[in-house]
Amino acid sequence: MIKNVKISILVLTCAILLVLNGCAQNKANPEVQAAAPKQTLTVGSTPTGPPFTFLNPATNQIEGIMVDVAQQIGKKLNADIKIEGIQFASLIPSLQGKKVDLIAASMFITEERKQAIDFSDPVLYLGEGLIVREGDNQTKTLEQLKDKVVGVQIGGAYHEMMEKNGNYKELKTYKAVGDMLTDLDNKRLDAVIADQPLLVYLKNQNPKYKIQVVDEYKPQITGPLGLGVAKDNPELLKKVNEVIKELQSNGTLKEIEKKWGVSK
Repeated sequence: MIKNVKISILVLTCAILLVLNGCAQNKANPEVQAAAPKQTLTVGSTPTGPPFTFLNPATNQIEGIMVDVAQQIGKKLNADIKIEGIQFASLIPSLQGKKVDLIAASMFITEERKQAIDFSDPVLYLGEGLIVREGDNQTKTLEQLKDKVVGVQIGGAYHEMMEKNGNYKELKTYKAVGDMLTDLDNKRLDAVIADQPLLVYLKNQNPKYKIQVVDEYKPQITGPLGLGVAKDNPELLKKVNEVIKELQSNGTLKEIEKKWGVSK
């Protein structure tokens, strides 16, 4: 009887030692533990707003400054970034409708938009520019547009600015800035107002267009661009702001701006 008890104790002791040894090996080798699934963040970006966001025909991928920022956020948060091409006027409804998790576009942070969505801390600052047909050296201010047919992007800050200003013969709205420049070159428009870096970029991409950026024009709206986040997602907003702060402090944002030719 005593012998059987001793054998039972010995077997139990060995079993306990085996369990403890297995636990120790798992701790020493974390790779055997299941990795947490990687999160995917869906980002809404316009395919027609270079150099901030645009569709690269060579790769069929949306690229640009704000896309690079979104990719950096994904990298820091250990999340895959899925870019969805969405027209500018549909960006906020898409965020509100849970079709995307973030907006990364050339979108001003405004009080009106802040009623609908939350914004990250500013990524960069921007102002509008004016572009006219080649040879028009007289049009340099908003006041001088009173007899002109002017194009603006629908739903943007400059659309609202021009409607309030009223200094135009006719105001035409477009989904894509590139379409406005085509109409300007074809004399269906007299002038276009859009993000100044975008106008410079598109003009350089279309050297045959007979159009010119008005260097003397003084922007009426200058403000910050930020990433859009749904109002019911404060946790994501906090994480995004932490990454933006890091990208600013380590110089990554400046490198992105330099890459796309908008750094000061």
